[in-house]
Amino acid sequence: MTEAKDGGLSADEMYTRYMAGDEAAFEMLVALFEVELTEFIYSYIGDRYEARQLMIESLARLATSSRFVGRSSVKTYLYAIAKHLVADHIRVSRREQHVSFDELIGIQADQDETPASYMEREEAKRRVRAAMQELKEEYRAVLELLYFENLSRTEAALRLDMSTKQVSDLAFRAKKSLKLKLDEK
Repeated sequence: MTEAKDGGLSADEMYTRYMAGDEAAFEMLVALFEVELTEFIYSYIGDRYEARQLMIESLARLATSSRFVGRSSVKTYLYAIAKHLVADHIRVSRREQHVSFDELIGIQADQDETPASYMEREEAKRRVRAAMQELKEEYRAVLELLYFENLSRTEAALRLDMSTKQVSDLAFRAKKSLKLKLDEK
């Protein structure tokens, strides 16, 4: 159980007291979780202001929730609320630009594409897919999410249970490794 900063009540006990009408107990819950929860959300979206807003909304939903029945800890339930809000936020904002597979391998389709240039591009794609099979599993996973499923780095971070910074770093290493594999062929 998560204990209060003063060593007093657990988060579950604070929530129980709040539900019984003790408003001060909810203020203690806010004090207990606000920094940690904001950092958790920030690790996914990379925007401090938005992270704080989503933290506030997460706590507000906890305060008004009639769904929490104590099958998990209050902390687990609160973080599940936050993760759902982050996913919704990402879906709505879709700020990041997607990079196509062709851009990843450096081959652009031409408006005046000939059958020969089309075949060349398709062969390059086949080589890339074959080279990807030789990559580490985590490299393949991040490239699949970013370039084949066209997810943003933030969406990929949620899927991989990583921060956006970790996904960016992983994608950089994966592309570098893929390039080395392609140069070998």
